[in-house]
Amino acid sequence: MATIKYDSDKFILIAPENATTLPCRIGGSAGATIKAGTPLGGDLLARNTAFTENTQTPVAVLLHDVTIPAGETAANGTIIIEGTVDVLKLDSVTAAKITSAVATALAGRIYFVKGAK
Repeated sequence: MATIKYDSDKFILIAPENATTLPCRIGGSAGATIKAGTPLGGDLLARNTAFTENTQTPVAVLLHDVTIPAGETAANGTIIIEGTVDVLKLDSVTAAKITSAVATALAGRIYFVKGAK
């Protein structure tokens, strides 16, 4: 008998109606899970080229967790290019990646705040 999963993706946005998100490819090692909130670098004009973790010059943030399938180097995902991210909804490892360099690189487009618990 098949197992049915009834959970939902982690939602990291505050005021999602004001956010701009785009579908793209997310790169990583086979079997790896890239967590929601991870800063990503990539080319917004070539979204079929995989976006990868980048904490120095990011252009976006990952909206939901993405698991790279076995034998693959990328999977479909969604990036945030404008919006407000609730840092309290990120796991501690991902939250630590939101450095001043990341905040500066994304300033004016993506805001990182601590929402309500």
